[in-house]
Amino acid sequence: MLEDLGVKRLGELNASQAAQKLQQVQEAFVDEPTGLGDGRPTQLDIPNQRYWDSARTKLFEPILEYVDEHSDADSWEDLDLPMLTHLPLRRGTTWFSAPINWIVGDDRDALVKYLSSTPTPWEKRALTDPDSDVYSKRVYELRRQEHRGFDEFTTILGVGLVKAPDPTLDAAQFNTRQCTADGLNTCLRNIRRELQNRLDLLIAIQELETQDSIDESRAGLEIAIENLAVVESLPDETTNPLSKTGSGTYYLQEGGDSEENKGLVLNLEGIDEVSSASDLSELSWPELKRCGIVPELGMGFALVTENYRARNDFESILDLTEDKADLIKRLKKDTFPIEEVRSHLERALFRCVISRS
Repeated sequence: MLEDLGVKRLGELNASQAAQKLQQVQEAFVDEPTGLGDGRPTQLDIPNQRYWDSARTKLFEPILEYVDEHSDADSWEDLDLPMLTHLPLRRGTTWFSAPINWIVGDDRDALVKYLSSTPTPWEKRALTDPDSDVYSKRVYELRRQEHRGFDEFTTILGVGLVKAPDPTLDAAQFNTRQCTADGLNTCLRNIRRELQNRLDLLIAIQELETQDSIDESRAGLEIAIENLAVVESLPDETTNPLSKTGSGTYYLQEGGDSEENKGLVLNLEGIDEVSSASDLSELSWPELKRCGIVPELGMGFALVTENYRARNDFESILDLTEDKADLIKRLKKDTFPIEEVRSHLERALFRCVISRS
């Protein structure tokens, strides 16, 4: 793709050469006869997305290394890269070339943001969904580069990290949506008991590395399980970013935020097996074990632990048709640290008993 532009071996370019080539590539792909604009982003016509991603990444690497070596720079003008006047940004699936003086300016009519290394679905949605209400302006994305110097690069440009609230019900919303029915408390008590029985599996599946992180996870999970409840539905702004909507979370106190403890909720509107709290409360325990209601809590646990990528693993752990002993064998086979977690929890329980005696 870049051969006609004289780029033969991208890995050998220094920062100035890479900056020059990155500028040339944008000029070659500009989708307007007037060329790159000076006061606003200009759309690019990318013929091959895969090659573009590869070339862009390789061209950015020496530039970022140069920025890393000059991390004391206070502004873009302090860097000796005058040949690079534009940077590629993305909005949705469309690429643009934006003037750097527009990016660093305070009077632009849009925002420029970048995602974390492990973005959540709601953070991605804040960038790509025009119906997202996280930002009041259009948002362009500076694609994250997993290379040293990227943090310094964004700081110099004044580009911030995407921040989007997680889809958790506030306490007031929960109170208006919570379900009650005869026998529901008994049903929930049975589910809580089984969840507590599988607590070591829920912790192990997260592959936590320290005993402190295991203790922290256990405390949060126990609170979430203890406060398991049922709601008739979840608001659209809560379910829109989620791939499955059978469960969620709610803040236990008014004015809660991401640092507060959360409770789990089963969302009846997102569960096919039951249509009301009465239906749920009338299920016998064997019936409840056979149906797919409890695995629906996988999404809720993913939200509680802020470990969205483990949702499928949580769901498999919550399959009540599979014995716990079989699940333990499977986790061992898949090298999850189940034995380490169980040993630590047993020691913690022993210390607790001794302290009370």
